[in-house]
Amino acid sequence: MNEKSSHTTVAMPLSVTDILTAVEKVMGILEKTVGYVGATNNAIQRYKGRKVADAVDTLAFKSDGSRKHLEAIAAGKGDLSDFEGIATRMDQTGEDVEEALELIEKSRRFIRQRFGLAEANRLNGLIYSGGGKASIRLDLYMLARMEDPHFSADEVAADAQRILDNIQSLNAGLEQAHDMLIELKKRDNG
Repeated sequence: MNEKSSHTTVAMPLSVTDILTAVEKVMGILEKTVGYVGATNNAIQRYKGRKVADAVDTLAFKSDGSRKHLEAIAAGKGDLSDFEGIATRMDQTGEDVEEALELIEKSRRFIRQRFGLAEANRLNGLIYSGGGKASIRLDLYMLARMEDPHFSADEVAADAQRILDNIQSLNAGLEQAHDMLIELKKRDNG
């Protein structure tokens, strides 16, 4: 049995110019790919920043919520409807606040990496320290039960004013954190 092997040889002449042109095209493709990856990463970072900023906004006390009732109580003009209004508002916002707190806690690494440990700790303090969101919510729950005649009107008004002062400080800190996160969006867009 006589087997013939068949080989076909194709010679492709490549000049140095052809090779350099091919390398330039490959480099151009790689540059575009890196650009797309960078743009995608920036979009993801902006999305994360926007989600955390939304969560921070959720934590702020708005004037149409418990604050209006607190202001009436602090002024000594509060009545049963104000205490009930605080309790109702706390129940209405509880789930949203818990979700916002959870998102911010999960985003701590992102905040630390993007803005630094000090900012991550500051935001954490706005939530959990005395006078922070969690502390104020606890104070509001307790105040809502102080409509009892056992407490003097002066005690109740002073407690309501203390909570209002804490809310003012909290909101100022939350505004700074929110604006820092929004600045990320502006800086990466501009």
